[in-house]
Amino acid sequence: MTDISRHPLLQQAYDVCQAIEQCGASVQLTHAVCKASDLLRAIDEHLHPRQTADEIEYFSQAHVHTSGDGRGLRRILVDGAEVRDASFADTKLGIVVAADQPVRVLEGTGRIVERVLMGYVCVEPVTS
Repeated sequence: MTDISRHPLLQQAYDVCQAIEQCGASVQLTHAVCKASDLLRAIDEHLHPRQTADEIEYFSQAHVHTSGDGRGLRRILVDGAEVRDASFADTKLGIVVAADQPVRVLEGTGRIVERVLMGYVCVEPVTS
């Protein structure tokens, strides 16, 4: 089920579906509402793509670390230097993605500006 509150375009496409539904019943209107519903799902998929099976497999590997993987707080080091605000690390490939320091937001998008660091990557669990 599409969560139409996630983006204004989803709300708009849903409103089109509802407007067609209110026109009554006919074969043509049924086809129109089906096409509008397909469009709503396509917009949702474009705005919020789902992971492929390959992506799910990759991100579940022990050497891949993400900020939302549920494995707790970790220190990320690249060539011995701690990296703050890392969102991704792959110890096998030696890649870390982290927010610029100081943290900056890309104007008009709300996205945090990130940088890619490469080298010897070490990930250590943070203990209290």
